[in-house]
Parts: sequence; structure tokens; C-alpha cells
Amino acid sequence: MSSARRWIVRAGDETGGVDAVALRMGPAGRGAVESGRAFVNGVRAATGASVKIGDMVEVWAARPVAVGTDLEPTILAQRGEVLFALKPASLPTEPERRGGDALVTRLARLLGVQRVHAASRLDLGVSGVVACATGPLGTTLLARARESGRYRRVYLAIAGGHLEGQGTWDGAIEGRRAQTAWATRGGARDATWLELELDTGRTHQIRIHAKVAEHPLIGDKAYGGRAAITAASGSIIEPRRIMLHAVAARLELPAHEGGPFEATAPVPDEMRSLWRALDGAPAAWEEWRAPWSPSSPSSPSSPPAPPPPDSSATPQPR
Repeated sequence: MSSARRWIVRAGDETGGVDAVALRMGPAGRGAVESGRAFVNGVRAATGASVKIGDMVEVWAARPVAVGTDLEPTILAQRGEVLFALKPASLPTEPERRGGDALVTRLARLLGVQRVHAASRLDLGVSGVVACATGPLGTTLLARARESGRYRRVYLAIAGGHLEGQGTWDGAIEGRRAQTAWATRGGARDATWLELELDTGRTHQIRIHAKVAEHPLIGDKAYGGRAAITAASGSIIEPRRIMLHAVAARLELPAHEGGPFEATAPVPDEMRSLWRALDGAPAAWEEWRAPWSPSSPSSPSSPPAPPPPDSSATPQPR
């Protein structure tokens, strides 16, 4: 059952744009545009957006605001209108239709700007580095970096079962080319620590590829990952998140755009604790280095080549 209220724009409703229409829809419309709960013809509306006769405006009921320090994002690095932020696993990258907390809305409040744009999305349950823009110049820079293959993202994951060496998962997702380079960085009891780098960015790409390879990520119940593990002590551990973390990102920018810009996010305690419970060596996490670091082990792949043009310009979850 839908929790949205709908309004068809009629003559005279256009004055004041979507903000005025939302207010006509009663208490649910108050603050709906600012919090991302207002949509015009199915597209999230920005403050001040115009409407025309025949448009359908939807306003979704507000979701209760979550509280807790675990939801607070961290700005890892910032240069002009571009920044790298650390997204907690329990916070979505962007608001759902019902609004509520999200990485971009919290960053906008923190920075005092109207809107923050995320260059890519991490699923709810996944943590890590996200590149964001706080203005039009930053949005353009990120879009160009993505199109030219100069936006690199590296992930760490704990997958079920044992893998060795490195390789590429290249199964299509929803009929579109998808490629994930992977390399093993450690082994534990019926689990493998993987480093992964994306060549394409499809919805749930890493999670789907891991499942197809018969090594679903621990904690990823939606794609067949184990919902619980048994520690050596006999205790049962039920992960509250997917064991996937976007550990590093890098914009390989030319000198006239400021040169390379990068950030690394610490491995979350939940992943470290689970790895220890699986009898994995804790030191392995500390020794990890980004593939572009001179002291790093060989990368799972060379820097990704720019993908062929397609209709996937909208950032997608991993």
C-alpha cells in the first residue's frame, strides 16, 4: 500500500512551483521538498523546481529520523567542490522515497550547502569511501572522471569459501556488461579476504558476481551469504551488515585539475572482529595498501579502462 499523497497540477497551481504544491497537500507536505520526499512525475524534485499543468506531484510520508553516532559520516578529504566521505554501513547514500537520513543529506547539513551529489552509491549495509560534489564545478569534474575511467574504487570483502590467486568476474548484470577484478589477500576458516576493483558500476555488482562465483559475501543474506558464523569458542556471531567495505578511492586528475586526489577509510571493527572469529590473521588488515601505493602488493587489475558509452550515467549501488 502506497504511503504517498498525489496531486495533479491544474491551472493556477503552477505559481510557487513544487514547494507551493507540496504545502497544499497538508502536513505531510511540510518540508517534503527539502528532505527529498517530493517527486514530480517520478523524479525527485529540487527546491524551487517549476511545475506545469498535468504534472503529478507525489509527497511521501516522512520516515522517522534515526539517531546514533554510528550514523555520522566523516569527511576524509576535500578539495574545492569535491570531497571524499566515509559512509557508515547503517546509513543509505541517498534518501529513500520517504526521505529520512542519508549520507548526502547529512553532509549537506554539515557543510551548510543546499545539496550534495554522490558520484556513486554504496548499498545500505555497506560502508566506505564515496566521492561527492558540493556544487556544479565538482559535479562536472566527477562526471568527467567517471566517463574517462579516472575514478578508481577499491573494496575489501570477506567472502564465503576458499579462493586463491586473482581473476576477473565478468558476468553481465541485467543484460549489461559488468566486470569486477578480484585478488585474494588472506584466508581464514571457510572464508577468504578479497580485494576488488570495479571496471563498471552496476547495481549490486560485487554482491551479484560473488554469488554467481559461489562465494557470496558473509552477511549478505539477499545474495546467499551466511547470516551467522560459529567462532572457535562455539559462540554464534550474526553480522549486522554486509562484509563489504569501499576502502579507498582515487581521482586520477591531470595537473591542471590539481593532480591525483584520494582517500582511504579504515576497515570497520565489525569486519576485523568477524575475521578474528574465523581465525584469520588480524595483521593482514594493517598491512594492506592501496594498489596505487608504491608499497602495495600487485593490484587485482591495472587501472580500469573507460567503459563504452551507455545509458548508465546514473550512479548505482554496489
